[in-house]
Amino acid sequence: MRIRCWSAVLGVVALLFCASPPAVAAPLSVWLNPVSGPPGTSVTVSGKGYNTCPDYGSRTVDVLFDGFGTGVTAPIRADGTFSAAMTVPTEATTGDHLVYGRCQDGGEYATATFTVTAAPQSDPVITLRPQTGRPATQVTVRGTGFTACQDNRVEILWDESTTGAAAVSADGTFTATFSVPRNASVTNHRVVAQCPGGDYAHAAFRVNPGQAAPTTTSPPVVTTTTPPTTSSETTSAPPTTTSGQDVVTTTPTSGWPEPEFVTSMPTASQVLDSAAALFPWGILLVIAVWLLVGWPAELFNNTYKKNEPTIRRWLGLRGERKPARPTAWPLVLLFAAIAACLLTWVQAGPGVGRADIAQALGYLIAIPLVAISYEFAIETHYRNGPAGGIARLRIVVPALVVAVVCAVVSRWLDFVPGYVYGLLIAYNDIKARDSDPLRVRAAGVLRGVVLLFALACGAWVLWQFGTHPATAGDATSLPLRVLDTALVQIAVLSMETLAIGLIPIDFLHGGLLRKWSRRVWFAVYLPAALLFVLLLLGPQQTLQREGSRSVDVLKSIWLFVGFCAGSFLFWGFFKWRNRQSHAQPDLTRR
Repeated sequence: MRIRCWSAVLGVVALLFCASPPAVAAPLSVWLNPVSGPPGTSVTVSGKGYNTCPDYGSRTVDVLFDGFGTGVTAPIRADGTFSAAMTVPTEATTGDHLVYGRCQDGGEYATATFTVTAAPQSDPVITLRPQTGRPATQVTVRGTGFTACQDNRVEILWDESTTGAAAVSADGTFTATFSVPRNASVTNHRVVAQCPGGDYAHAAFRVNPGQAAPTTTSPPVVTTTTPPTTSSETTSAPPTTTSGQDVVTTTPTSGWPEPEFVTSMPTASQVLDSAAALFPWGILLVIAVWLLVGWPAELFNNTYKKNEPTIRRWLGLRGERKPARPTAWPLVLLFAAIAACLLTWVQAGPGVGRADIAQALGYLIAIPLVAISYEFAIETHYRNGPAGGIARLRIVVPALVVAVVCAVVSRWLDFVPGYVYGLLIAYNDIKARDSDPLRVRAAGVLRGVVLLFALACGAWVLWQFGTHPATAGDATSLPLRVLDTALVQIAVLSMETLAIGLIPIDFLHGGLLRKWSRRVWFAVYLPAALLFVLLLLGPQQTLQREGSRSVDVLKSIWLFVGFCAGSFLFWGFFKWRNRQSHAQPDLTRR
């Protein structure tokens, strides 16, 4: 009996020892990729062991961040694994945070640690829309990268004067609007968005001449993409009222505004004050403009004028008739109107304003006066020379087509300053006057040069001491404004004609004068170049505007180089062709 009992006990023990142990469920686990990053980072959450989650109809896992739902769920695979992508909340603070993978049905969960790091701070940047405008223009300021601003607030400044404040959203962006001050001068102004005691960004706004339209003054209007987390972080604009202190309405004056071309003209005091500081940089600027702007234009114009019969024959156009009657002045006026419209159009802004009208009317006076005075002074001397004869002013129509094309391209590409080739008006004589003695032709050029010198200096002095002080107020009449504008244009166009036309190369009057006498050419060209420098530093300083984008500068430079190369090739081709024709023997004389 005792033996049986021991046998039974040993059998039970052996059975328990040999039997396989029961399966133990694997623990839940979660891991992350990546394990750290700034707010907004996308994180892949993976887990295993979730086949033990109770099945009450939803075999899914909820992903939580610090115990709060993220809205992300993932199905449990047959092997108990899952994978899902979540985004770290933008309001998460720096430090360690727990990411949960929780069974939706049973509530079991596992966690992993994600370390939130500080977001990389980008440099603050602001953009202005528009970037140019007249006084009272509404400007929209958009900023990015202002995450370091205290109290989520940024101040908007105009030339170091605060115009208001704007609220910054959680992602460091803001949008605000302000009005350009009515008394803003016609130049570049600095717009700054600055965190109180911290980072800032700035951009340039160009104020164009023109009368400000009536507007109402108010603090910047702010738009944020994400509201600040607390009410103390928002700087709201004060409520708008209809009281006279909150809304200021101004009635525009009836005066005609000053064109920017005239505004840039240096006065006598400005010339004396800046001459020493600008040299030698002023000379380098003038040389660059000679090479890339004026020289190729004048080179093209005079080359075409000299070889027009050949060009017209190549194009299948009828030759010009010899004049049998005096100059047709309606054609001269038509040329002046076309030239004035083209030159104004390439310099005007997006819309045509009253300043543009005054500038066009000024060109309508200055262009024919300068062109005809110079040509007529030379022509009258030729008429009294050995060749005699009469000549008639005419428009060079094919070259005018080139001028229109250049103006369209300049406007289309927003080319500053505008580029216009082919504005030619010339005398068509009965017989060629190249047979006149060199002394006679050079004396004719000198006569035209002296007249343009007198015209330029007289116009500048009359503007400086006459119309310029008279137009300082806000009630300038249209006739006075046009006269003021025309005097400036006469001075500039006269000096441009001399400084460029007297360059000593073939087909230009400078080449003829230098061939006759080097001393006379130098004595004439030196004062012309000096006056050209002093006047050019004013009206042409648009070449170095502050705030210009590098892409715009490069675009302008390459266009200048292209025009220069094209004009030089045009001139060089006809110079080579004329040499070839002179080198060939005349077989008809044998």
